[in-house]
Amino acid sequence: MKRLGIGFIVAVFAFAVIGCRNKEEDEGKMKLVVIKVVPGSASTTAREKGFMETVEEKYSGTMVVVDSRYGMSDRAKSLAVSEDLLTAHPDLNGIFAANESSAVGALEAVKARGLSRRVRVVGFDSSPSLEEAVKDRTIDSLVVQAPFHIGYEAVKTIVDKLNGKTPPKRIETKATLITRGNINSAEVQRLLHPDIKKYLQKEGEVTSGEGKKTIAVIPKSQAHIFWQTVHAGAIAAGLDLGVKVLWKAPATEIDYNEQVRIVEDFLTQKVDGIVLAPTDRKALVPYIERAAKEGIPLTIFDSGADTDAYISFVATDNYQGGVMAADRMAEILGAK
Repeated sequence: MKRLGIGFIVAVFAFAVIGCRNKEEDEGKMKLVVIKVVPGSASTTAREKGFMETVEEKYSGTMVVVDSRYGMSDRAKSLAVSEDLLTAHPDLNGIFAANESSAVGALEAVKARGLSRRVRVVGFDSSPSLEEAVKDRTIDSLVVQAPFHIGYEAVKTIVDKLNGKTPPKRIETKATLITRGNINSAEVQRLLHPDIKKYLQKEGEVTSGEGKKTIAVIPKSQAHIFWQTVHAGAIAAGLDLGVKVLWKAPATEIDYNEQVRIVEDFLTQKVDGIVLAPTDRKALVPYIERAAKEGIPLTIFDSGADTDAYISFVATDNYQGGVMAADRMAEILGAK
């Protein structure tokens, strides 16, 4: 066996000392984990970053993020990740789940172990099961977006551009913290339950019509209630503004190749405008820039991309949503 060099031994010793020191520094702090969504998604990465940086910069004396793992935007995988985290950290105090599927996974894991009163969960986005969980206190709170408004405004930016106007480069929509104390209020109920059926039933009215400008709307996926609500908002804009709206989406939020194919098809069809929620901040860049070169106005919504070759960006301030979640976690855990 070769003798180990002195430099290697020193490095190992230093690493061990630092590890011990960090464990000592974390003693007595409330321990948190983050269930992240997918690598490369700008919107959810911003939420995760907002949460973790706020904990580190504002609450480092009382809270610490001890682990973070990806749930891959899948409820079953998020459940498995949550179970692993609860096993790895038996003294856990809180979980931040950065999207709906992550929150559902976290919720099911803490319920199964009877930990919903001890391990507090703050989630992002909503669904009927999560709303019920807030009401019965098995989950503390949710940071929710305004998807109907996002869909409407994104289509409107393209119409404005086609009409010779200059839309704002960035349009931020509101994030709201939903708790047991406000979930039944009229304002929150309108936010959580807009009448999307009213508009989805009228989709045929915005997919046809001679002489109308055609705008393609391409979300990350189609099944989730968030995207259905964005869809309803886009239809509402099409009805109000007199344009055709064509909606097409990948089956899942991690199918980058399918979203690329959809964008390519619409570029080939020479639609009048495109509204796109990039599944990956890098993978869609060539197609966003191609649209700009071909004179097809393109607005990004929900999640950003590593280019500025777009007309407008319509989205929640996701970083601030993460900050909001961290502040709520600190409040419910009594951290200062």
